[in-house]
Amino acid sequence: MFRKLRTAAAVVLVTLAAAALYLWPLDDDALRPPAEPMSTATVRIAVQAAQERADPGIRSERFVHPRPSE
Repeated sequence: MFRKLRTAAAVVLVTLAAAALYLWPLDDDALRPPAEPMSTATVRIAVQAAQERADPGIRSERFVHPRPSE
């Protein structure tokens, strides 16, 4: 008797968990951060590049090709 009850409860819990995961709003606008204007992003990248150039421990420019390539 108790075995059937435990099995039924487990099936119900698994079904509810699967339904909750399936129905969770993954493509909701509230979950996305607001878009950053391009000028702000460009400034942030320039600041980060300047900080990396000033830090002798970072050698990220080794991976940049010295001249434009095809």
